[in-house]
Amino acid sequence: MRACLLSALAFLLVAAAPPADVQQLLERGEVERAFALAEAAAAGGDPGAITALGRFYDEGIGVEPDLARAASLYRRAAEAGDAEGQWRLGTMLNFGEGVPENPEEAATWFRRSGEGGQAMGFVSLAGLYAMGRGVPLDYRQAYQYYLEGARRGEPHGLYGIGVLHQRGQGVPENPWEGLAWYMAAAALGFPEAEQLVAITRVSPAKQRAATERANAILRELGLDAVVR
Repeated sequence: MRACLLSALAFLLVAAAPPADVQQLLERGEVERAFALAEAAAAGGDPGAITALGRFYDEGIGVEPDLARAASLYRRAAEAGDAEGQWRLGTMLNFGEGVPENPEEAATWFRRSGEGGQAMGFVSLAGLYAMGRGVPLDYRQAYQYYLEGARRGEPHGLYGIGVLHQRGQGVPENPWEGLAWYMAAAALGFPEAEQLVAITRVSPAKQRAATERANAILRELGLDAVVR
């Protein structure tokens, strides 16, 4: 009887504790409850909860950091199809955190993550193509993957395209087009873009032109933000 009650309780914990609930508890500072819920849901096989549990060990939230444990959890989640887990595993493989460095395998997981709906999967894959790390150096391919991330609302994708325009990598060098992409990324709250835009000094006419172009980019991508 007791075993049945415990099983029922575990089921209720799993059902009531999706990763979003774990995040809400963390935002309220209830770390112990968040960890317990993530652990219970992960034990029930929820791929998203397994990823959430990995973050505790990855970032040392309420526990001692354990990158090997985090990577193991991310791999479980990734193999179960969780797009965020795939991206996080790819990140650890790329940097050799908790696992041997393997940018080639990282590229595989980044691609799967992006295809599974995680915008940062495409952005991270773009970064590999821009560096020729784990994949052939290909700025045009990098542009396309940054764009895929941008279309999904990831400001890092917009910023990456700005860098390519500024440096003339895969596209004609055009610092003003680059500035417009930076401004679009800043409108979505990307800190690096905000800082760069803040220190860029241009004439009022060029400022207006860049603002108009940035807003056109946001409209073209269907993103709900405005540069003022």
